[in-house]
Amino acid sequence: MSAFGRDDFQLRKADLADLPAVYRICMLTGDLGKDATPQNDDPDILGHLYVGNYIVMEPDLAFLIDGPNGVAGYVVGARDSAVFYDRMEKEWLPPLRRRIADPGPDKALWRLSDSKRRQVHDFMPYYPLALAEAYPSHGHIDLLPEAQGHGWGRRLLETLMETLAAGGSPGIHLGVARDNLPALAFYRKVGLIALQTPDLDPGGVIMAKRFR
Repeated sequence: MSAFGRDDFQLRKADLADLPAVYRICMLTGDLGKDATPQNDDPDILGHLYVGNYIVMEPDLAFLIDGPNGVAGYVVGARDSAVFYDRMEKEWLPPLRRRIADPGPDKALWRLSDSKRRQVHDFMPYYPLALAEAYPSHGHIDLLPEAQGHGWGRRLLETLMETLAAGGSPGIHLGVARDNLPALAFYRKVGLIALQTPDLDPGGVIMAKRFR
């Protein structure tokens, strides 16, 4: 843990100029909160799927924190998940598909970032109908170690949730790996609960919170 204190960071809205920084953070936290660089040969692939699309398509729901070393964390969200995923399919993914080769469906042939490249070409978001009425919004949050332990993760997520609630959303959901215990504990502290979703991959958990 760094020696930085809470006052060394500040929260602000994200914009397009922040894409390189947030893409970097997405990769450095992409392996259950740890550096996913060793598992990837494309430094941008995680950012394409989990952060860039949000800043471009839902800029009012993208926030970050600046620290002594630059951008140190972010939260992004989508107000209506169904609408967001539809826009991804129509607007965000086609240009990526023209640039990124499809490794095909044979997992035995995949190397490094190929599983994520395949997601670009065969994107299937997890969004069961059971979430649509009570928890239509969703989000992603990532912080570098230097920004952790100061309450900034809570402030980022609460800022996103307050913005969603003010815009009329009834609730939010976030996906997290079942063995990512620090993330699960963090979400519970912020008031989210684990939903019973039997059709979910056994390795994942959906954490959710109602606003009204």
